[in-house]
Amino acid sequence: MTHLSHPNHRLTSTGYYVCAVKRGELTWRDNRTNELKTIKYISGRITKSPYNESLHPAQWAKWRLDGRAIKHEFGDLILGSEK
Repeated sequence: MTHLSHPNHRLTSTGYYVCAVKRGELTWRDNRTNELKTIKYISGRITKSPYNESLHPAQWAKWRLDGRAIKHEFGDLILGSEK
């Protein structure tokens, strides 16, 4: 199993290593209703495969706040205990 080397690093449920994990927010105005909308998410840079091979270039991915993957095949994010 891969050792996490930093508090902002995580693993996915399929074994990918994710760096620079942070929460983000996207805000936009709906064209039809003119209502301001916001989506909160977690993003990170996937740097290693489940076989510990470095991915060049690294790939960015997003997850819902509960860790579920958003439109990618890298798997759900394992959140663990955040201090």
